[in-house]
Amino acid sequence: MKYFQRIFSVLLVAGMLLGWTTSGSMLASTPPSTNLQVDSTTKFEPLVLSQLNSGKADFFVTMAEQADLSRADQLQTKEEKGAYVFQTLVATADRTQADLRAYLDSQSVKYTSFYIVNTILVKAGTLNLAMAIADRKDVSKITGNHTYQLDKPMIDPKAPNAPTGIEPNIAFVNAPAVWALGYTGQGTVVAGNDTGLDETHPAIKARYRGCVDPPTCTSYDNNYNWWDATGTYPNDPWDGFGHGTHTTGTMMGDDGAGNQIGMAPGAQTVHCKNMTDSGSGSDDTFLTCFEWDLAPWNLAHANPRPDMAPDAINNSWGYWGGGQNQFRTAINNLQAGGILVEVSAGNEGSACSTLRSPGDYWEVLTTGSVNHVPAYPGTITGFSSRGPSSLDPGQYFPDIMAPGENIRSSVPGGGYEGGWSGTSMAGPHATGLIGLMWSANPSLRGRVAETIQIIHDTAVPLTGQGGSNCGGDYTTGPNNDWGFGTIDALAAVQEAIAMGGAGKLNGTVTDSVSGDPIENVNVKAVHEAGFTWNKLTDPAGYYTMTVAVGTYTVTATTYGYTPQEFTGIDVITDSVTTQNFELVAAPTYTVSGHVYDSVTGDPLQGTVQFTNAPVAPVNTDPNGFYSLTVAEGTWHMLAIAPSHSGQEVDVQVSGNLTQNFTLDPLPCILLVDDDQDGPDVRTSYTTA
Repeated sequence: MKYFQRIFSVLLVAGMLLGWTTSGSMLASTPPSTNLQVDSTTKFEPLVLSQLNSGKADFFVTMAEQADLSRADQLQTKEEKGAYVFQTLVATADRTQADLRAYLDSQSVKYTSFYIVNTILVKAGTLNLAMAIADRKDVSKITGNHTYQLDKPMIDPKAPNAPTGIEPNIAFVNAPAVWALGYTGQGTVVAGNDTGLDETHPAIKARYRGCVDPPTCTSYDNNYNWWDATGTYPNDPWDGFGHGTHTTGTMMGDDGAGNQIGMAPGAQTVHCKNMTDSGSGSDDTFLTCFEWDLAPWNLAHANPRPDMAPDAINNSWGYWGGGQNQFRTAINNLQAGGILVEVSAGNEGSACSTLRSPGDYWEVLTTGSVNHVPAYPGTITGFSSRGPSSLDPGQYFPDIMAPGENIRSSVPGGGYEGGWSGTSMAGPHATGLIGLMWSANPSLRGRVAETIQIIHDTAVPLTGQGGSNCGGDYTTGPNNDWGFGTIDALAAVQEAIAMGGAGKLNGTVTDSVSGDPIENVNVKAVHEAGFTWNKLTDPAGYYTMTVAVGTYTVTATTYGYTPQEFTGIDVITDSVTTQNFELVAAPTYTVSGHVYDSVTGDPLQGTVQFTNAPVAPVNTDPNGFYSLTVAEGTWHMLAIAPSHSGQEVDVQVSGNLTQNFTLDPLPCILLVDDDQDGPDVRTSYTTA
C-alpha cells in the first residue's frame, strides 16, 4: 500500500494547495523502478504544482549530485581553474543526467540540459511526468521557471547630456588616478549579462572583443563574444531596451573624443543578452548566460571554450523580494572558475531587508548606490536596497557602494544619455574596478576571494550615516546600509600592487628513499600576508607557480607520505626560487571488518571503500568480511549493499583497525497487474 499512499499524499498536497482533483492512473509514466522512493512530495515547489494544475508547464529538475569543485582552489591560474571547472561540470552532468535524459527521450519530451548547475529544464511537462520524475532518487527537487521584469530606468530628463571629458562619477571613485599609473584594465575582459549591446557604439566598439580591426571596427566576429539567450538577435548584437549598453559604457566606455564614461577603458567586453527588449527574463535565460560566461560558445551554440571566459560579470538585475536561491550554485561554480560575479543590490530601499536576488548571496560582490555630488565618499541613496539577507543573515549587505545617481553613459544608436539612476548604474563601477585591479597585478587574476577582500579593505566608510539602521557597525563598517563603504579605485589598485609583484616558486618532489618523482603532490605556498597558492606536481614530480613576492611557508602533501613543510622561503620580483621536497612514506595499516543487515544480523555482500583516499574499493565475501590497506591518517569510509542504505563513518588510522557496518534495508515496491487494467495490486515488502 505504500506506493498508493505516496501517490495519494502527492494529490492531497496538491489538492490542499490548489483545490485540485483528478481521476485516472498516475503510474503509466513511472521511470524504471530501481529509482523509486517512498515519498517525493517534498521535492515540489508549490509554484510547479500550481502551474501543472492549469495544464502543461516548464519546470527544472535538479539532480541530487552536484559537481565537487574543491580542487579548483588548488589550481594556480584563472585558465587552469576555468578549464578544470568546465570539464568537471560537463562530466558530472553527462554522467548523472544520462538515465533521466534517456527516459525523457523515450517519452518524446523536449528539454534543455544544463551543466553550470546540474539540472534539466523540462519543456511543457505534465503533472504525471513531474510526479514520475520526482520518484527518482537521483533527483533532488522540481522547481518552476521563475520570470523577472527589469525596472524602467529612473531618468531625469533635465540632467546634463554634454560630454565633460571624464565623467564626474568616474573621477569620484579615483579611476583617473589609476590610469595615471598606467593601468586601464588592459589584458582583462569584463562581461555584461543584460538586455543586450550596441557593439558599434563609438565608446564601445574598439573594446568589444568581437571587433576584428580596432579601432575602426569595420567588421566583427561575434563568435564567443555575443550570445542572446532570448533568441531575439542570434547573430548580430543589439540592445532594444538600452539598459545593457548603458551599464557596459560605465564599465569600460571611452570614445577617445571627450566621452570618458567608463572605469576601465583598456579592458575588452563581451555580452550575453539575458533579458528581452522589453526587459523580461527567466531562470532559463539567466542560467543560460551564466553557462555561456563559464565557457563561451560560438553562434552555432557549439564548441564552448573556457579560455574565452570573461574575468568579471556585471549583473545589473535582480529578482525582487530576494530569498531566491536558484542561482547560487551557478555563481559558486563561476567563481570557482576564477570569474568574479558582481550584482546590484536593488532599488527598493530605504527599508531594511529589501535586497534582490542574487544580490542577497554572500558569495557575490553586491553593490549599492551613493550620490556622488557631495564630498567623497558621498551620501547613501534613499532607493538603494539594504540587508539583512534572509538567505545569509549572518553577513552584511551590500558589500560596497558606488555612484548610482544621475549617471551619464552610452545608449544604443551611438548616443549618450545622462540622468540615469539605480543600483544598476552603481554596479558597473565595481565591475570595472576589477578590471583595473587585475591589470595592475596579473597574479591576482582569477583569485576571487582575495580580490573581494581588497575591495572591502580599501572602501571608505560612510561614517556617521546611519541610513535605516539595518544593523552593523556605522563607524568603520560593515553594516546593512552601506556595507564596507564607497569604493576607492586608487586605494584598491595600490593594495593589489602591494600584494606583490610576480616571482616564481618551483621545485621537485621525490621519495626520500628511492629518489623517484612523486606525481600529484599538492604544494601549498602561504604568503606572510595570508594569501595562498596551490599547485600539483606533474609526472616528473615538478611544480611551478607564479606568486606575489614575499616570504612563504611552503608545504607538500599527498596520500601515502608524511607532509613536509619549509618556512621563511623568500620569493623576489622577476626571479625564481627553488624549493625541493623529499617525502617520507607514511606507514600503512589494515582496516577490516564485516558488513551486516541491521535487522536480521545476516552478513551482506556489498562494497566498502575510502572516499577520500586513493585506495580501490573491495567487495565483501559471503561472510560479509572485507579488508583494506591504507596509509596512516583520518579517512572517510562508505559501505553499500544492494537493497540497503549506505553507511558512512570517519576513522582515525594509526594502527590496524576493526570497523564493522550495519546497513538498514530499503523498502521495495511490488506492482502487480492481475486484470490488465493497470497496477491495482500493490504489496510492500522488505528484503534482506
